[in-house]
Amino acid sequence: MNRENTNTEKFKQLILNELNLIDFKLTQQTDFTEKNINEGDLMTFLYLRDVLNICETIDDFAAMSIDGTGDGGIDYIFSNEENCYIFQSKSGQINVDDFEDIYNKIKSSLIDAISNQENTKKANLAEQNRKRIKTEITNIRNIQIFVISKAISHVKNEVNEKQVLNQKIDQIIKYNQPAGFSNVNFSLEAVEFTKNEYFLEKVIRLEKKEKEIKKEFSFKISSNFTINNALGLQGVLVSMKIYDIYKLYEEHRNNLFGLNVRNFLDNSNSKESKKVNSEINNTLKNSPEEFWFKNNGIFIITKKLEIYPNKILIKDFSIINGAQTVTNIYKYIDSLKISNNLDKPETEEIEKHKKSVLNSELICKIVEVSSNEKNSLFLNKNFKTEDFILELVKSSNQQKPVSNWTFFYQEECVENLKFKFDIENNKQNQEYTLLIKESEVFDKKKTMKLDEYCQLGMAIFKIRPGYAIQNKKKLFDNNQSGTYEFKNVLVDSNLLNNPLAVFEIKEFYESYLVEQKKKKDKELNTHLTRSKIWILSLISIMISIFSCNQETKDKLYDLLDKEKNTEEALDNLFLFFESFEKNIKKGLIQEKSTKKIISSIDVIINKLMEFIKDNQMNSAKYFYQDKQFITFLKENRDFLIKFKKD
Repeated sequence: MNRENTNTEKFKQLILNELNLIDFKLTQQTDFTEKNINEGDLMTFLYLRDVLNICETIDDFAAMSIDGTGDGGIDYIFSNEENCYIFQSKSGQINVDDFEDIYNKIKSSLIDAISNQENTKKANLAEQNRKRIKTEITNIRNIQIFVISKAISHVKNEVNEKQVLNQKIDQIIKYNQPAGFSNVNFSLEAVEFTKNEYFLEKVIRLEKKEKEIKKEFSFKISSNFTINNALGLQGVLVSMKIYDIYKLYEEHRNNLFGLNVRNFLDNSNSKESKKVNSEINNTLKNSPEEFWFKNNGIFIITKKLEIYPNKILIKDFSIINGAQTVTNIYKYIDSLKISNNLDKPETEEIEKHKKSVLNSELICKIVEVSSNEKNSLFLNKNFKTEDFILELVKSSNQQKPVSNWTFFYQEECVENLKFKFDIENNKQNQEYTLLIKESEVFDKKKTMKLDEYCQLGMAIFKIRPGYAIQNKKKLFDNNQSGTYEFKNVLVDSNLLNNPLAVFEIKEFYESYLVEQKKKKDKELNTHLTRSKIWILSLISIMISIFSCNQETKDKLYDLLDKEKNTEEALDNLFLFFESFEKNIKKGLIQEKSTKKIISSIDVIINKLMEFIKDNQMNSAKYFYQDKQFITFLKENRDFLIKFKKD
């Protein structure tokens, strides 16, 4: 199954948002339709407008274009005073080795442009383009060439890919100075759109804004029951055609559920999800006319609600209950290959079933949540709309128990973590998924729910393995001081600077576990499983020690030798996290070439297994105490302090 959340989908969404923001449609732009504009061109426009600040409007950008036929490898050109900017745009992925060919083609075009001879076959430059380029590069001192692509295919060594690319570009410029341009400075820059930090942040910020669907949506109704209650709320209960639900999901997908605590849960999530999905599909397949009676329907909240005799109009809306219903409807209809053209010939039986499904209805409850004369409740200064919406979300999702952590997806610290996580995930070409609410899981091994992430974060960044084991659920409960412990984990600067580290260290542990299981030592495997959280804290400490200077290590030794208070001892371990951050950023866990730390972690885990046996820790409850963990560190402080990089 393809993930909807891939880089490709993100950039498609970016493009759609940008098109809306600058208020134009490709089909309505004469200059662009004539050029058959593609994603590469649009990425170039965004880069020129938002990064280089060269152009502001589409008209400015169109004026820089070189006619497609005989462009000599130059898509756009622009000059000001002594500088000339040349752009080559690629919609898809290009290889590192392609840069030399691209540069040489542009070089040939520039030489041809200043030559009095007819254009060369090598340049393939049309006469009108030759004259245009010559005008742009006359009296120019600096020529900057930009190759803009969605992605660059690098060599396999991911750690050095940027360095390899820069070396390649330096060599191209150094040994390929165009004849006739001895007084001109050339530069070549690769813009990898999917790794450009500015656009990564921009696309992710745009995604974060999509909690509500901003576009207007209207659908026909046969009848409705409007409610205006004493609190000053307006709502409506209507019957909605399944066809309208299908078209709505087709356009907006999971963005429909921006304010819901869940997205769609597939059959692999739980037996209950499998049962619900099966029942919905069976009704659609065997008795779609009964869907209104058997299904609970959907619940929409909206900031704009207009009710007409035969139509409902909503805007700034979100489905806060009904993700399973809506998604199953779409998936089922899509499996029948129902196209936008409903007149497409089909067998009589399929055609009959199509109409039956599309014309069936479901219950739809809509509540307006905005301050206007119809909703006097929202005009109260003490009334918090966000809290009210959350109460609606909670109360409407009681049919199936909802884990407490899912109600915090809108918290600032959670959104900030997800933002930084998504940026790093894209920059490092990882496929990790951090779920901040219940959703469909595509790859269980690379997916982590927020509650597990916070639990492991407590062990890795706070060095509280015992507390983390015992209080996974309590992290999301109000403590005595009226705060939530998970927030203390997520605002930790080390975690925010290394948001993928929790995944990386967990993967390291799991790969270690696989190797150990090959020994078929049942007792060892039991201890390794029970002490998982302890081991994650140990790996974190070992990474921290990896590049500590001796002075810092001596402080640790004194700490473990003298400190009696468990809390203070754990708190003081934070002095190592400067080196922890440095080593994680090197890709220490992923690289696996650092044999010293891997072998040392192996030794410390073996020491832990001995400690467990010696102290007869045969029950999982022994791992609930951080005091036991400190005792283990104290007993092994000599090994920890001596550990260093070769």
